[in-house]
Amino acid sequence: MAHVTAARRPAGLPVWAFITLMTALTAVSAVSNNLFLPSMPSMTDGLHTDAATAQITISAFTIAFAFSQLAWGPVADRFGRRGVLIAGLTLYFAASLACWQADTIEEMIALRIAQALGVCCGPVMARAIVRDVYELKDAARILSYVSSAFALTPVLAPALGALIDEAFGWRANFVFMAASGGLMLAVVLLVLPETARRSHTRIHPVAVAEGYVSVLSSRLFIGHALTATFAFAAIFIFNSVTPFFFIGTAHLSPTEFAIPYAIIAVTYGFTAYAAARMTPRFGFERTVLLGSFIALAGGGALAALVAGGSMSAWWLCGAMGIVTLGQGFVFPNCQAGAVAPFPHRAGAASAMVGFLQMTLAAFSGMAVMLFYDGTAWLMAVSILAYLGVSVVIHWLLIARHRPQR
Repeated sequence: MAHVTAARRPAGLPVWAFITLMTALTAVSAVSNNLFLPSMPSMTDGLHTDAATAQITISAFTIAFAFSQLAWGPVADRFGRRGVLIAGLTLYFAASLACWQADTIEEMIALRIAQALGVCCGPVMARAIVRDVYELKDAARILSYVSSAFALTPVLAPALGALIDEAFGWRANFVFMAASGGLMLAVVLLVLPETARRSHTRIHPVAVAEGYVSVLSSRLFIGHALTATFAFAAIFIFNSVTPFFFIGTAHLSPTEFAIPYAIIAVTYGFTAYAAARMTPRFGFERTVLLGSFIALAGGGALAALVAGGSMSAWWLCGAMGIVTLGQGFVFPNCQAGAVAPFPHRAGAASAMVGFLQMTLAAFSGMAVMLFYDGTAWLMAVSILAYLGVSVVIHWLLIARHRPQR
């Protein structure tokens, strides 16, 4: 396991506990979107709306998540990580309780936006804290460990959400979210010290804008961030469509949908852990390129299955599992590679990575659902196209420059 820089290591917090906490901070945001995926049809009926409108509860959350990161990042660079986490998790806890009592789809959408404004601080601060504590080589390894453990969240969340739905109803999922947020808030208050170095970075709008321009002017940032962004959007499209396709069209129960869906996270977790071992040996660029081509092959398999008329959750989730098999090599390395050039603006760089990922994902999910016709063809074509773009971006901006680097 990577060595923590002694002068910056959180006092009294063992390395394994540090990794666990960073994983949990990242996982809380994933719980917010994955837990109630199997409950989407139930929520649609319960709030007397339609599938396209119900999907806005996911896309609105994602858009709000994306934009609010741009505010949290510079604030954390100026005032520190710990205070931002406390404020964000408090808001998330309150909004989750309010979602539990929402009576209309309009209320639910508004409260989901409030949830996103709070919980987005988790992954942004986790990436920034890892950069505070570790140097680049070790940061990539630690993010790989975090990613492999974090992969359990998409496995457990839909399955757990399905069980909660069938036992207590779809609203109980938001009680679980509130409990998760409250627990993380308590842990941060009790054990997490401040990790950021003292900064005099201004948070005036002009200074913030200049900071983001500096981040976006880096080829290394753009190449790594956009590679991960298009790959992430492909997964988001799958998550947006499949609850309605498998439960609504193929008539699976929430549990029958959640079990094959677990393939996706298991494969991602396996390769994210393997990436922690492989990256130091093969290098960032080769590891990411390998993962990108594996994911593209999975996208091709998914498109072929849909073209052949398959409606099997096992086969389609299996093909998507090949996609996430490759993404386990892509995400941790691209996240580390995007943030690495900015040790004094790690919060801003981390926020911009998340903003790009979430913005493209949200609008892509809404667009696909807007034209959803009960089939999976548009989903499959979109996923294959996005994965192809991800490969091209990484080759043009990162891989072909490797000798010069």
